[in-house]
Amino acid sequence: MLDEFTAALEKVASLGEEVARLEAGTVEQETAALKKLIAMIKPVSRYVDYPVQTYAFHAGQQYHRWEYEYLDERGIILVDNFTTKYSGYPDDRDTRGDYIGSQLVLTRSGKLLRLVRSGDWSKWQGEASQWNAKASEVTPHEAVKKYGLTEIVQGFVRAFREAISKAEKKQKTLGNRLEVLEQIKSTLG
Repeated sequence: MLDEFTAALEKVASLGEEVARLEAGTVEQETAALKKLIAMIKPVSRYVDYPVQTYAFHAGQQYHRWEYEYLDERGIILVDNFTTKYSGYPDDRDTRGDYIGSQLVLTRSGKLLRLVRSGDWSKWQGEASQWNAKASEVTPHEAVKKYGLTEIVQGFVRAFREAISKAEKKQKTLGNRLEVLEQIKSTLG
């Protein structure tokens, strides 16, 4: 029995060290890859980025519109873990709760920001709903460890697809306008 214990202890120690080395090396390589991806997108970020919300408020009145505030710099939400949760009180079932979660944002200048959201919501008329997101800069290493490179890359792909769709629609609209302009020019001589 003691031999079995010793063999298992040696095996777990050996495996633990190997896994720790692999993890450190993998995170290091993923961090380097993320830095390269950020450098690649920087020249085209103006075609992809958009205003990123940091605050929202609704007074809870029927005709009130949501009010928003945004980051000072446009960005791309790479990971969106913003969510809501119910308050948990029996009387509030499905009618009140909290805004929670975080987002990873790449700004136009190439900074990675982590937005952490907090606030509360209510479906009751007359009760306000609001949330605020505090931004803090994170390193590519911290981003990879917190969110994972795969999820971050999926965020880039989503942003690119949305940008492509918008650009294609705008291209078509501009093409139609140019056709009308050509028809007008030919009619006017």
